[in-house]
Amino acid sequence: MSRLLQIQERLLENSAEITRMERALGQHPSRALNSSLKSLYKLRSGLESEFKEAAADDQVDVVGYKSASLSEIPAPPCREQPSP
Repeated sequence: MSRLLQIQERLLENSAEITRMERALGQHPSRALNSSLKSLYKLRSGLESEFKEAAADDQVDVVGYKSASLSEIPAPPCREQPSP
């Protein structure tokens, strides 16, 4: 398996673990869970950097997307309709 695919797999595993940890923290807030979650975020950041580096080494373009809720998307400006 290529280095890029290995890092991608680790990112997917990390993302699943973050989701699990966030749910656990929501149900049972604790300093230990909060510290673990911060560690997972730090690991994700390192993996993302490693992924970008590996992609650059392999001359692969990487595009990132971030989803947003509808409340985060600004409304388009209103334009007056020209009168006929």
